[in-house]
Amino acid sequence: MNSLLALTLLLPSKTELRPLAPTAPKISIDPTMNWEGESSPEGHFPGYGVSRTVRVQFPNRPGSVVRARVCGDSTSRAGDLEWASRTLARVWELNYVRLGLDLPATVENQTLHLLLRSDGEAGGEQVLTRPTGDQSLYPWCVVYLYQVPTLTEPAERWREIAHEYGHAVLPAWGPYTGPEAYSNGDVGERLATAWMYEELNRGSAEPSDAAGSTAKDLLGYMQTKVWGEAAQFALAGPDYLDAKGPTGYWAGVRMVTYCQQTLPPSVFRRALGLGGGTSATNLNEGISEALSEQSSVTLNVLPALRGKPAWFPAGSLRPATRVLARRDGWVKTVATGATLTLTRAR
Repeated sequence: MNSLLALTLLLPSKTELRPLAPTAPKISIDPTMNWEGESSPEGHFPGYGVSRTVRVQFPNRPGSVVRARVCGDSTSRAGDLEWASRTLARVWELNYVRLGLDLPATVENQTLHLLLRSDGEAGGEQVLTRPTGDQSLYPWCVVYLYQVPTLTEPAERWREIAHEYGHAVLPAWGPYTGPEAYSNGDVGERLATAWMYEELNRGSAEPSDAAGSTAKDLLGYMQTKVWGEAAQFALAGPDYLDAKGPTGYWAGVRMVTYCQQTLPPSVFRRALGLGGGTSATNLNEGISEALSEQSSVTLNVLPALRGKPAWFPAGSLRPATRVLARRDGWVKTVATGATLTLTRAR
């Protein structure tokens, strides 16, 4: 018996993940090697001999659909398939439940192919491509994860996949001259980590859902990349959003991060839908419009901002506190409590 077949027989036929939210679709990870009648991914991706399939069953829809395939470049990657497929499934679920985001219909079968490699320069790369000889109408969404044997830290594993998935589903704000052409990877990484940190803290997720990360493992990232950068944007204000270099790149990333931490989830989701253009300026317009649709909104005030003059997203609404300045749908004011209520001017 060859090692690949032996591995298949040792694995259960299906692993169903516990939903992170009551309304979440059912997700299962199929460890069999069936791939459209083939015994391995070789026919599509030469050199990749093992795979997992992430299947999703949406409420009130018959059957299940494939949303991701995770492939390894050797049978020695079988262990990595386990954490990578579960992590990708959870990142997909968080983006779908929190933002209603699925893989674009312009991607072949709305499926992401995650290819785990032992070579290359450490990091990830997301591309739209087609396997050799493929006649698909739409391109395939393929993510390469390189130097997987050296990727041993759970939090780093989580961030790598969340980053590349962000490139696949979030609006492509850019292009920038650096540090990357498009900022949606860094945005996706911060959003997914903040959501998973919340799930781990309240016990609705477990470390295996986050590549082995505990809430404590993600705390340092939350302090610096989420809360820290969000506060940095709030204190500086909505500047440089139209810049094409690194300054504009990080201004946009920090604005999204700040709004995710500040706006009610429904308003944040609406803002992304309205501002899904090609620049952070488009997103800022969406934030302003989403707030202006409301008669009243209660914002969360980060601890680092309480008692300090800071910028808050407001649209056409106004706070009860004294307004120090207004600019591009934002107000500068001092909030002393944990929340700040905005209301429509009478």
